[in-house]
Amino acid sequence: MVKNPDVTNTPIPRFDLLEFDAYAEMSVQFSRGCPFQYEFCDIIVLYGRKPRTKTPAQHLAELDYLYELGWRRSIFIVDDNFIGNKRNVKLFLKELQPWMVAHHYPFSFATEASVDLAQDQELMDAMVRCNFGAVFLGIETPDEESLTFTQKFQNTRDSLTEGVNKITRSGLRVMAGFIMQVLLLALMAKNRMLGRELLNLWNRQPFPPLYLVCSKPCLIKHCGID
Repeated sequence: MVKNPDVTNTPIPRFDLLEFDAYAEMSVQFSRGCPFQYEFCDIIVLYGRKPRTKTPAQHLAELDYLYELGWRRSIFIVDDNFIGNKRNVKLFLKELQPWMVAHHYPFSFATEASVDLAQDQELMDAMVRCNFGAVFLGIETPDEESLTFTQKFQNTRDSLTEGVNKITRSGLRVMAGFIMQVLLLALMAKNRMLGRELLNLWNRQPFPPLYLVCSKPCLIKHCGID
C-alpha cells in the first residue's frame, strides 16, 4: 500500500454527478499534508509532513470543468494547509490569475492556511488578486504556554493578533478555529480546582473523555491534576 500517493495522478472529480442547486459551495483540493507537527492534528498522521501538490495545469483543468458545467459561485480549496508548499502554491496562483481574468472572475475562493501566511505579503497579495476572500486559520488558543506544550510553535513565533490583523488588512477575511481541549488545558494549568470541575463536567458528556482525546499520557499531570 502506498502511504502517501502521488496527487498528480488524481483524476478530475466527477462534478457532473452533482446537483449544483443543492450546494452553496464547491470543494477542490490542490495539496495534501502539512509541514508542521501540531500535537492535536491528525493530518500529519494521515497525509504526512511533506505537502504534495497537484500541478497548476491539473488543478486548472478541474476549474475548467466546473466552469464548463456552469458553476459560478464560491469554491473552497479544502487543503489541510494551502500554503504548506509555498513555492508550488505561488506557481499555481501565478497561472490562476490570468485564467480568472480570461473567464471574468467566475469564482470566489476560500481555503485553510497556517498563521505564518501573515509573514508572506507576496502570497497574500497573489491570493487576493485571484479572488480569494477568506481563509480559515487554526488559532487553537491565545495561551502561548498551551501552544508550546501542544507543539504548535508556528503560532508562537509572532503575535497572533498582529498576524490576523495583517491578513485582514491584505483583503482576506479570517475564520478562526479554536480547539476546546487546548483552551481547557490553559485553564487547568492555571487553576487546579477549576480544572477538576471542568474535567468532571467533560467526562459526563456523551463524547470521549479528555484522557482519550489527549495524545500524551502525561497531559493530566502536566495540568497538575492527578
